[in-house]
Amino acid sequence: MHWLAYGYEVIGGILIFISSAVTETQLPAPERRKHWIVFGIVAVMYIGFGLGLRYMEVRQSEADRAETVQARKDVREARQDVRDVRSTLDDRMSSVLSAFQVAYAQIASLSSDLSGMRTSLMQTIHKNDPRQVADLQSKAQAAQTQADNLQRELLAMTMTPQVAEQLRGWQLAYSVKQQDLHLHEDEHLMDYVEVNVKNVAPTPEGIKRIKDSWQVKYAEADKEYQEKLKGTIATADFIRKELLQRIPAREITPKDKIQEQQFALAANSPMKLNRDDAASYLEELAKRVPAPK
Repeated sequence: MHWLAYGYEVIGGILIFISSAVTETQLPAPERRKHWIVFGIVAVMYIGFGLGLRYMEVRQSEADRAETVQARKDVREARQDVRDVRSTLDDRMSSVLSAFQVAYAQIASLSSDLSGMRTSLMQTIHKNDPRQVADLQSKAQAAQTQADNLQRELLAMTMTPQVAEQLRGWQLAYSVKQQDLHLHEDEHLMDYVEVNVKNVAPTPEGIKRIKDSWQVKYAEADKEYQEKLKGTIATADFIRKELLQRIPAREITPKDKIQEQQFALAANSPMKLNRDDAASYLEELAKRVPAPK
C-alpha cells in the first residue's frame, strides 16, 4: 500500500508537469498531439493508481473492522466465561448458606425445647415428683446430646469443608474479578478507539486517562478481596478454636501450636497464610473431634 501511495504522488507530479506542455500553444500540432497522448497515458496511470490505492484502503478498513468485530466477540466470550465461573462460585456460596440455615434452625428448635424442659423441670421439682424429674432429666440429656451432635456437624461437617474451600478458592475468585475488570478495560479502550477513528484520531492522553481510571478500579477490587480474605481467615480461626476445644488436651499436637501461630500472624498479614495448608489442617482437625457421648 505504501508503494501505491508514493507512486500516486509521483505520477500526480508528472501529470502536473506534462499538463503545462499540453497547454503550450506555440508547439506544432504533431508535437502537441504527442504531448496529449503522453498526458492521456499518464492520466490513465494516475487514475489506476488512485483506484488501486482506494481499493487497498477499503480492504484495510474492512480488515480492521473484521478484526474489531472478532476482538469484541473474543471479549464477550471471555466475559461469559468469567460470568460462568462467578456463577459457579455464587451457587456454592448459596449451598453453604442453605446448609447453615437448616443447621441453625434445628439448633434453635432444640434450644427452645431445652428451655421448655427447664421450666417444666423447675415446676416438677416444686411438686416433688421424682419420676417426672427423672423423665425430664432424661429428655433434657437427650436433647442436649442432639444439640451437641448438631453443633459438631455444623462445625465439622458443614462449616469446616466450606471454609476450607473458601480458603483454597480465594485466589481463583480474586483472579476472576481482576480478569473481569481487564476485559471491561479492553472493551472500553476498543470503544474509545472505534468512536474516535470516525472523527478524530485517538490521543495518548485519552488512552492514558482511561487506563488511569481503571487502575483505580483495580485498586478498589484488590482492597475488597483483601477484606474478604481477612473475613474468611477470621472465620477459619474461629472454627479452629472451636474444634480444638472439643479435643482432649492430651491429643493436642505440635502442628496445632504451629497453626495457632500461623493464624495469629495472618490476622494482620492475611497474604502470609498458606491457605492450602490451613484448609487441609482444618479438614484434618475436624476428623479428630470425637463424637459426643
